[in-house]
Amino acid sequence: MTRRLRIAALLGAAALALAACSGTSATAAPATPATATAAPTTAPASEPASEAPSEAPTAAPSEAAAACEVVDGATETAAEIKGFAYPADLTVAAGGSITWTNADSAPHTVTFDDGTCASGSIGPGGSVTVRYDVAGTFAFHCAIHPRMAGTLVVGG
Repeated sequence: MTRRLRIAALLGAAALALAACSGTSATAAPATPATATAAPTTAPASEPASEAPSEAPTAAPSEAAAACEVVDGATETAAEIKGFAYPADLTVAAGGSITWTNADSAPHTVTFDDGTCASGSIGPGGSVTVRYDVAGTFAFHCAIHPRMAGTLVVGG
């Protein structure tokens, strides 16, 4: 009987994990980033199976602190998130935009470590365009998969 309960619990947990990873649309609303300390500039080729993805935060950062804005329209740069990794050497002019496209099977975010910018959740196959207004070098990560990290240079 105990074995049946364990199997039922494992099946239930697996179903919940699959449901959490099955989102299919991009969310254009900014998300409140999880504040992090210095992050590495490379990401693993794949996310470990033992790490269950967490839900991305959904509240917007304060307007005064925002270094970016999710926008509709033309883009200067395209960036593909693929293999649980961001592209290397990302640069955009201040006031320029990047269209982030998620080529993975799990949702991702582009969240500045200092909390000043967040893309919101980008579902598998989805994309979002973000305009970067503040010049500087910004470390960023995925709020859902914190081991994914990169650096963006916004020129002045």
